[in-house]
Amino acid sequence: MKIPEIDLYLIAPEIIITVFGFLVLLVDVFLPKEERKGYLGIISLIGIVVAFLFTLPQMGSVKSGFEGMFISDGLLSSSRSPF
Repeated sequence: MKIPEIDLYLIAPEIIITVFGFLVLLVDVFLPKEERKGYLGIISLIGIVVAFLFTLPQMGSVKSGFEGMFISDGLLSSSRSPF
């Protein structure tokens, strides 16, 4: 039985966006309205920038992971980076 290769670097931008999304939701729920006003946008922007930085090295390369269920190619890279 072969153990599947797990390359979390391929899905790192999606993981980062998900983690920062949950962080924004938690800040929105637990901080008072006056305090959270400025933090939500800053946390969201930091998450987008970090995910974009993880996307840059993957541009121009074709890799697959999770036994071929996830393929990182030019189309995926162009949809990940809207800049």
